Amino acid sequence: MDKRALVSVCAVAALAAGVLLAAQVVVGQTQSSASAWKAPRTPWGEPDIQGLWPTTDWKGVPVERPEHLGTRNVLTEEEFAAREKQAVSEQAADADAINDHDGRIANSPPDYWQDRGKPKMQASLIVEPANGRLPPLTPAGQERLAALVAANKARAPADSWEDRSLYERCIMRREMNFLPTFYNNGHQILQTKGYAVFRHEMINETRIVEISDRPFTTVRTYTGESRGHWEGDTLVVETRNFLTDRASISPRPDLYVPVSDSLRVIERFTRTGDHTLAYERTIDDPNTWTQPWRMAFELTEDPEYPIYEFACHEGNYAMVNILKGARAEERAAQ
Repeated sequence: MDKRALVSVCAVAALAAGVLLAAQVVVGQTQSSASAWKAPRTPWGEPDIQGLWPTTDWKGVPVERPEHLGTRNVLTEEEFAAREKQAVSEQAADADAINDHDGRIANSPPDYWQDRGKPKMQASLIVEPANGRLPPLTPAGQERLAALVAANKARAPADSWEDRSLYERCIMRREMNFLPTFYNNGHQILQTKGYAVFRHEMINETRIVEISDRPFTTVRTYTGESRGHWEGDTLVVETRNFLTDRASISPRPDLYVPVSDSLRVIERFTRTGDHTLAYERTIDDPNTWTQPWRMAFELTEDPEYPIYEFACHEGNYAMVNILKGARAEERAAQ
């Protein structure tokens, strides 16, 4: 859409205006160009952050920063040009795949089914630690990860549907729901007095956050327990009390880290313009990582974004075929 294309244009303009301004955008400290701008208010007086806020445009930005960039989280013109070239190459490959009518069927959807992001000046989604990399695991975190790897090797991956992840089973995506993923990157925020609602297109996941200072309970759920409060124009949402029997955080598609009962997720939502929203997410689990780590990026509102029903369980033929395939392999082996 035109509004999505506008994002990369703004990024180039930010670079021309100066690296300092670009760096401020990167860490979620964007300031409105018009000092008189005020965040809109709900009828009951709270900052209005409602709207459709897709994260599709950020899909091309890696979670972790390439090591050679060090603490620099703003690309050079040459590095940005390389991202633009990669985007053009992906578009051409998608077009070729769409026009290819040879009838071949693969065991996974074609690449052009995926969402494609827009080239960004931001080098990584992680902004803390300063090097944009995941902090080291604690000894306890290393033990849990090693135990998970060993358990996965010791058992067949498809004895039962329970061997598959909650994500594969269409139950939920869990803690990383605002993180850009393969497709269905739509997010909607709704507000009412005393509550904020976050509706995620992926797996139709919806979170209802109570805006209050009521103490946390001891009840644990897969989505945790959330409380929100306002710090000026910023909505701060803290979530804790996650069920951790099968809980893991997957900052990358190839990494699943089992978390502990101490996990806290702190999100910050700040309206920075008529159609922009700064988003931050801090993962704090002192029994898993040696320090908290934070991601930050700015979203652009798209009122025309269509959030489709994600009929995941009803259409989850992959789960059926994985189990059927495993049984077929067992019969062949016998």
